[in-house]
Amino acid sequence: MYLKKLAVAMTGILLLFASTGIGWAHETTDHQPIEKGLKTVPEPAGKTTDSGVTVIERTLGKGPVGTIVVRQGATVRLVLHAPVGVELHLHGYDLSGVVDGEAPVVMSFRANHTGRFPIEAHGMQDLLGRTDSALAYLEVRPE
Repeated sequence: MYLKKLAVAMTGILLLFASTGIGWAHETTDHQPIEKGLKTVPEPAGKTTDSGVTVIERTLGKGPVGTIVVRQGATVRLVLHAPVGVELHLHGYDLSGVVDGEAPVVMSFRANHTGRFPIEAHGMQDLLGRTDSALAYLEVRPE
């Protein structure tokens, strides 16, 4: 009798997991951010210069959070516009800069580390009073 109850309970748990999607890893193309409720929008590809540098220019802090996708090994130059006085920080590569007047923050690096890295604004308060928020994501995919 005990084994029958255990089997029924395990079946119920498996059905619960199956209905919620818990327990199955799968590749997705929707690139959901870590913060719940935020919608991401795939960004158009950057332009590659004659020297092989991929230049990507974005205005951050307006509209939905975007995902910038590059290939591992690419030489990247991010040109980022944001409100004045905001410090932009690219996690995973530990690059940062402060928006000064009309001049954008420029981050140049070689995309050696694969993964999904937030580009956060430090010092810009959102509607909930938080001063650190992800404005975009950099996704470095394997070659």
